[in-house]
Formats: sequence, structure tokens, C-alpha cells
Amino acid sequence: MLENSYYKLTHNDSFRIAYFGGSITEGCGASKPCMKWTSKTTAWLSETFPNCKISVIEAAIGGTGSDLGVYRCDRDIVEEKPDLVFFEFAVNDGWADERRSFIQAESIFRKIFSADPTCDIVIVFTTTKMTSDSLDAGNIFRSRNGHRAAGCYYGLLQIDVGEVLRARIRSENADWLRYTQDNVHPNDDGYEIYFETVKKHLSDEFKKCEGTAGLIPKILPTPVTSADELLCGAHMEDCRGAQLGEGWHVKEESFVGRYPRYVESDVPGAELIFRFRGKRIGLYFMLAKDSGTLEFSIDGEEFEKHGTWDHYCKDFNRAGIMMLKESLCDAEHELRVRVVPEKDAESEGYFVRIATFMVS
Repeated sequence: MLENSYYKLTHNDSFRIAYFGGSITEGCGASKPCMKWTSKTTAWLSETFPNCKISVIEAAIGGTGSDLGVYRCDRDIVEEKPDLVFFEFAVNDGWADERRSFIQAESIFRKIFSADPTCDIVIVFTTTKMTSDSLDAGNIFRSRNGHRAAGCYYGLLQIDVGEVLRARIRSENADWLRYTQDNVHPNDDGYEIYFETVKKHLSDEFKKCEGTAGLIPKILPTPVTSADELLCGAHMEDCRGAQLGEGWHVKEESFVGRYPRYVESDVPGAELIFRFRGKRIGLYFMLAKDSGTLEFSIDGEEFEKHGTWDHYCKDFNRAGIMMLKESLCDAEHELRVRVVPEKDAESEGYFVRIATFMVS
């Protein structure tokens, strides 16, 4: 399953790893960056293959799943040209529809393999106390099942570090706070368990790859998902492509470290217009302590309201997504977004900030 990675690590001068996932892949809960499971994995690979310079693509965003991942995959993964991608989204995809999780995973896999058939993908399944309790109660981890099915169909290595952590906690009759910071994000001891599990699986796979004579390009099978539902064309369009009305401004500064710019307005009634072709449209927007409410209309239909603030904004600003419509006809459309003079009582302002439009 990792023949191409092994061949590149033993024959090439350089190798690029992308870590694509949510906050657990981002390393939330670790005492310092070097304690993350991703950092430990990179360090181990560098020690194991000292003649190959390994670089990292940090492509994890806390609080987001493969629903955003499929839209940012081109920019954050494909354009960075990785040799190996770790895919970790089951926890943030939650208990969502199994079929939807499969479609998003399949679309991401096909994007990556279409750009580079010699790239390898490893699926990593993490866990949380809530996830574990739900499984113990007999519920189905639907998103994990969806990703697992897609991984099996495309012949990918799958590592369930979450089940190893659950087994450790059960065997020790331990509290979840023994290995996690907050019942979700591992502490240093929890990340060590995740890393050791990843290392064991990679080591076992690399042993199978000894003697690999060359690269083996991936031959993509016929997609399971229908052409109408497959999201291989999902992409982001820059906020500068919108027609900004009075009160909107382009900010050429970091969008919470995830994008180089965004547009913003806190002027009630300020409107922007974005024209696009596709069947689905969404916003990659900022949830901030001073976020307000927006309303949108597509093709002149009645406006609908959406808030851009939640209680987590009291502690930090972050990126979020808002799918507006997913069942349009495949044609040209016009989206209008307006600032509404309404906000949550705890918000500090009325700002609406948009980095990109999500189109497919």
C-alpha cells in the first residue's frame, strides 16, 4: 500500500508529507509542537530514512471536516505536491450521513490521485470520549464507516489510532482525562499512543515494500459516486471575484492563518454580488468575537439569514463554512450577500468576513 512512499524515501533526495485533517491532526492539546503525533511521525521518518530530506505540509484546520476539505483540497494539498497524505476527518465529520462522508472522501482521493498517481494516502481514525460513549451505547460511527468504505475501495492503508486509545483506557480503567486534555484532544501521553500506533503500521507496511523496483502509478477505478454527486470539481474562488458594494472592503491580511485575504463589512445593508456557475455554493467565512449576521439570496429568491457567531468566538477567532445551496441547476447563478443589523447578544459587533466562495 505504501510502495511509492517507500521507493521515494529510499531513492529520492526529498519527500513531502501532508497532514490533512482537524484539530487532533493540528495538534491541539499537545504541550509543544514536537509532541504532536504528526511531528513525532515526521521525526521518526526522518530518522528512519536519513538520506531523504522530509518536509511537511500543515493542512489541518480545527473544527472542520471533509465537507470543507473537499473544497480546499486543490489549494491546500494538490498544489503543494505531496508524496504522502494523512487523511483524518472522521471525528469532525461526526455522525453525519455515511453516504455523504463516502462521497467527500472519494472526491478527495480522486483529486489527489488524479494530480499525482504516485502519491500515497493513509487514513487515520481518531476518537473522543463522546464518540467512544456513543459506540459503547451501540450507535454507528457513520462518518468512519463512510471513510473506511472509500479507503477499502481505493486500497488505502487505514490506521485506527482511536480504537487503540479506547482499548488502553478500558484496560487501565482510566479516566479519559488521563490521556486527553478535554475528553477530545489528546495530551502528550495520548499523542504518544497515537504516534506509536502510526509508527507500527508504517513499519509493518515498509517491511512489505522492501525490494520495490520502481514507482507504481495508481490506476483509478470507476467512481462509486455518480457524476452528478461527485465533488471532484469542488473548489474555492477568491473573495476578490465578488462585486463589492459600498461598505465592503478587501483586507489583504491573514484570514486566521488559513488564507491570505478576506472581505469584510459591518455596515447594515451593505451588499456584495458573486456570480458563479455550478450546483452548489457556500462561504468560507470567519467566526470572530465581533461577528454578526448575514442574509443571502440566489437568483433573486427570498433572502435567508445566517449567523456568523457562536459561543466559541468568545475564546478565539476561527475559520468556518456555510453551505448556502446544494441543489441548484448546473448553470450561471447570482449570489447576493448582505450585512444584517442583528447580532448575538454576546457578540462585540456586526462584522461579516468572507475569504472564499465554495463552488461545485
